[in-house]
Amino acid sequence: MTVRLILAGLSFCVAMYGCYAANRAYYKMIEEINKARRDDDQIDPYAFSLWRRVAIFDALSEYRFHYPSGRLHLRMIRAGAMSAIAMLGAAICLGIIPV
Repeated sequence: MTVRLILAGLSFCVAMYGCYAANRAYYKMIEEINKARRDDDQIDPYAFSLWRRVAIFDALSEYRFHYPSGRLHLRMIRAGAMSAIAMLGAAICLGIIPV
């Protein structure tokens, strides 16, 4: 095993943790939004569709509206950025993206 392969494996693990942390923060954020909404107007965090991808940005703005000092949206953005950077690092180490 070379050093590049080990670094690629570590980068991939960091990227997967970033995905997990971003999703966990998203679900907590949806939980907080649902506390502020009526029972018949709540968001289902486990529904998977194209609308859910669009609803992420709506959830971000609604979360900032209800909780201006909340930090979950920042945690989600940071974890997503960490995941993207780690995936780029893994791709560079594996030679998929030439440097």
